[in-house]
Amino acid sequence: MTSREPVSPSDRSETAFALGSGSRVLLGIVVVMGVMIVAGVAGLVGVIVHRAAHPHAGGVDGMAQGRIEDAGRGRGVETSLPVPAGSRIISYRMAQNGTVIVHVRGTDTDRLVIWNPLTGLVIGSLDLAPPVPNRISP
Repeated sequence: MTSREPVSPSDRSETAFALGSGSRVLLGIVVVMGVMIVAGVAGLVGVIVHRAAHPHAGGVDGMAQGRIEDAGRGRGVETSLPVPAGSRIISYRMAQNGTVIVHVRGTDTDRLVIWNPLTGLVIGSLDLAPPVPNRISP
């Protein structure tokens, strides 16, 4: 039989709190994950507060209004694009000649409008037909 030597209380505390190399890595990963969670929650709260303080309407009814800077003359021009009620401006692209192509989505159809914001005139428009269902007969 083997005899056991008594273990002093100070030896027990040292062995109880000693971490192996695997445990230290795990502790480091847990700490990093905790920091990432706190940073993510803080970022999410920041985005929510920013969006609440600066609301952005998804669509524009009536008139799309804005101030266009006339680079040639160095002055601002107030202008508006007539948009039917219930329609939304989906996207727009500025052409090199100063005209703007605006994608307007209505209740039943989409339309591309070519617009000169400096004069406020609609140069032309193109109605986009809804997609035709694929008609394959068996």
